Amino acid sequence: MSKIRRFLPWIIIAVLVIAALVGYSVLFLKPREVNRIRIGYSAMMSATTIPDLVAREIYLPEYGIVAEPLYFEGSDPLNVKAVLGGTVDIGGITGGISIIAAIEAGANLKVFACPSSKPTFLLVSKDTIQSAKDLEGKSIGIAAPGSDSHVLAVIVLEHEGVDVEGIDWLQIGGTGSRAKALLAGKIDAALLTPLVAIELLRTEGFHILVSVPEAVPDYVFGGYFATEEYIEKHPDIILAVTKALIRATRWAQDKAVYLEKAQEEFPEMSPETISDTYNIYIENRFWSTNGGLGREVADFTYELAVRLGVAKEKKPMETWITMEFVEKALEELGTYEPSTLSILAIPQATPTRTFNRSHD
Repeated sequence: MSKIRRFLPWIIIAVLVIAALVGYSVLFLKPREVNRIRIGYSAMMSATTIPDLVAREIYLPEYGIVAEPLYFEGSDPLNVKAVLGGTVDIGGITGGISIIAAIEAGANLKVFACPSSKPTFLLVSKDTIQSAKDLEGKSIGIAAPGSDSHVLAVIVLEHEGVDVEGIDWLQIGGTGSRAKALLAGKIDAALLTPLVAIELLRTEGFHILVSVPEAVPDYVFGGYFATEEYIEKHPDIILAVTKALIRATRWAQDKAVYLEKAQEEFPEMSPETISDTYNIYIENRFWSTNGGLGREVADFTYELAVRLGVAKEKKPMETWITMEFVEKALEELGTYEPSTLSILAIPQATPTRTFNRSHD
């Protein structure tokens, strides 16, 4: 008892100090505010969109933001509608043509970042099709009329001197469905994402006819956008999302960390397929490491909308794109130019794989 009595004053002092510190933290130290937002995506997560996943799960929490994802698989218009209706706060991985279509109809939307401004599709055909001109009178599978798989195919084929009026455009569905249709002999060619194309090319009888990035300039391929009202009310959130996206695209330049994350997210994919797919992305600079927006990108996208009949005339970039947040992000993060990577040869003639992922 004597020992306890001897240390009792110190014990009491320690308890009082701890209580005082706890009371101070409760009264004066405010917990970091957490903003909860909803982001709509026009595509399911895939090897292509690993940086979008990393931006949401790793970098946004650093800015005090928790983002709930909602997926509108293969449907830019549904994602645009969700943003306009308030179902989601921000739309992501959305083609500029759909955004422009809504703006032309009176919607107050603005694109604030574009982490993927290069359409890394590959035009894959049967081996019997030796050139793009050979597709005249043949069938090409698309997701839907006016979709990226249709629009880009038209641009690429016209670039190759093909009369697109003689093409039989068949609405098949997403890239996985188009690969299955090619394999089944129901169509002669289709635009496929690199991942699905590589899987198909591991079977005999198919080859890459044209690489889309070689024929199509940068444009708003996977843009992030919101209503002007939301942007004005929540500039800090928009800036945080922009910075997170830029940091994630730079993170993706490290092949080792990308492959580790991709394998974790998609364990059913072989390391070889992921590696070959990654090489295509890097070779074509699919991910925009500096925000992906600019006047040339804006002009080409709107000119394309005019050409497709979505808009009557080209509008200035400032009417539908804001550079404010990319510029502020780059002031803090600096610019970044990725190194080039020589693409590896794509192995062929190995057992057929299944095509389950659906993208435009």
